[in-house]
Amino acid sequence: MPHISTFMYSEGALNEQIPNGQRLHVVVPLLTFSPMFIPGTMSFAITVGILGVDVEKEHKLQIKFINPQKSDEPIVDSGEIVLPKTNDQNMYDLPPDMRGLVLNFNFQNVVFRTEGIYSTTVFLDGDSLGDFPIKVKGKENLL
Repeated sequence: MPHISTFMYSEGALNEQIPNGQRLHVVVPLLTFSPMFIPGTMSFAITVGILGVDVEKEHKLQIKFINPQKSDEPIVDSGEIVLPKTNDQNMYDLPPDMRGLVLNFNFQNVVFRTEGIYSTTVFLDGDSLGDFPIKVKGKENLL
């Protein structure tokens, strides 16, 4: 059964090409978001690790970033992203419950209209794998 093993908010994430693949660099992990102004915008990244994924078949991943009211449309909705089956032969040396993937997403200029607890929901093949909250407080208020 797929489940989230790792989730992190950060200022950014980037992939470095190395001879045997890629190396992920997470830049400045964040416990809270403190944009300069509310309302205002902020750029950030999320890193997600999912274990228990059947790597021999294609999957659909979706990320939604939701405001504190939760009744409105998501602020960010990735739509369904098709994840192809893996061709990393090292993955097949692991037992099925240890097979998975690590993904990172960079979100630019996300609009924060209010302070409060925002959250990211991760979906795999239409099923929610979890909700990950983060508190947002502006350094200054424009209102």
